[in-house]
Amino acid sequence: MPAVEYRVINDPIYGLIRLDNRLFKIIDTEFFQRLRDIKQLGALDYVFPGATHNRFAHSIGTCYLAGKWLELLRDKMDKEGVRHTNSVYIKGRDILQVQIAALCHDLGHGPFSHMFEDVFISSTEPKIDFSHEDMSIKLLEKIWENIDPQLRASITKGQAQDEYIAQIFNMIKGEVPEDTKKPFLYRIVCNTETGFDVDKLDYLVRDTKSAGVPLSFDQMRLLEFSMIKNYKETPCICFDLRSATNLANVFVNRFDLHKDVYSHRVVDGIEMMIGDIFRIASEKDPVRFNLSNSVGNADDYYLLTDSILKEIERSNIEGCKELIKRLRRRDFYKCLVRLPLKVDLNKENIKGELKKMVEEQKDKFAQIIIDRKLERSIEIKSRTFTFGVINPLKNVLFYNSVHDTPSTMPSLFSSKFSNPVIESELRFYIKDTKNIDTLWAQVIEIIQKGSEGNHNVMSPVSTPSKYHPKQSFISDSDGRDLNNDFYNCTTPHKK
Repeated sequence: MPAVEYRVINDPIYGLIRLDNRLFKIIDTEFFQRLRDIKQLGALDYVFPGATHNRFAHSIGTCYLAGKWLELLRDKMDKEGVRHTNSVYIKGRDILQVQIAALCHDLGHGPFSHMFEDVFISSTEPKIDFSHEDMSIKLLEKIWENIDPQLRASITKGQAQDEYIAQIFNMIKGEVPEDTKKPFLYRIVCNTETGFDVDKLDYLVRDTKSAGVPLSFDQMRLLEFSMIKNYKETPCICFDLRSATNLANVFVNRFDLHKDVYSHRVVDGIEMMIGDIFRIASEKDPVRFNLSNSVGNADDYYLLTDSILKEIERSNIEGCKELIKRLRRRDFYKCLVRLPLKVDLNKENIKGELKKMVEEQKDKFAQIIIDRKLERSIEIKSRTFTFGVINPLKNVLFYNSVHDTPSTMPSLFSSKFSNPVIESELRFYIKDTKNIDTLWAQVIEIIQKGSEGNHNVMSPVSTPSKYHPKQSFISDSDGRDLNNDFYNCTTPHKK
């Protein structure tokens, strides 16, 4: 068997890493190279200046971790005496296949990453069924079609090529085929069962380092303390019980990042601005900037990167020009009021019920804004943070020693996750900061009107901002001035 040729990359997280030379037939394509021009964290660098890394680096890192993990799992198999002829043995072809899935899992992200999908598309074309995962698959199809047939044969090692690439698509989506003998291969890149996968590991480590926030787990130790063991006659990835605390901290860090970094109220306002810039450009110059239509065509879509903002800026489109100038001068849309929502922890299917309630409340207040013809001046953003509603370790398999039968341990860290954190709120953004006094008063009236007889809202909270008008427009039932007293409400809104 000929030796596998490698190329070396110096990664800022993992140092010098080796990747199979065949992977560069994917990396060195226009479809993959576009990821250099898409920032991993969208507009987050306006608030966290170091968060400028791109999807390209994240995809390379995820690919490396996928290969590293499978190599470690294979080494454990060798030590356990698992024969190469065994149907569950991890072969080189398996490792390369999972690495391709890891490499390409984010190909379909649009400009400013999740902003394009979650802010622009969802608001301008809500009926479009678009996801970056589906677009990743479409772009990978184009790459695969253009790979030299002999190289494709070298990659698939005799397996039917259509079957091989279809398995990669399933790995990207985290869907496990019923007839597979190696279900664990589909849990490496996207694990829909436990939520623990190499995608999450890489972005948590990479994002925390770039944003300058602390990290409390060791990803390499987690990979080292895992192995393939049979559970109910199915080969599964299991973890040494000694790594349980380390594993729990992955989910703790994820919650903290989502709440304090990814969902930062200033970043939300910036992404709303960029979404409006995209919308106006699409409406006023649909020939050059028909962005929403591009999601239906992979050949058009792959040309969309963060650079589209510069193109719009150079086009001098009325409306966009002013917003981009404000963006450069950091005159962002301002979140001046947060309206916490009351959550009933005793309901069954709490996540589903919570999502429904939040959407209903958002629609209720949005309709008041529309009725007052203020939809171009005031916008609402909903945010929900949950932790411990379901013990994240509930479905993880653990073993005490290599000879033990693995099992789930639902009581593990039950005290850590016994008091679930569920926070949901509506954020009211004022777009025109020149008319801050007038709009501030309008926001307060909207909140008061929407809160009448509404038992799902709590007392509004004023957010720290130099833009708050000096006069007070709202106070709570105790007469406290919410413009100067920033506090976390714990009591329901009182009529």
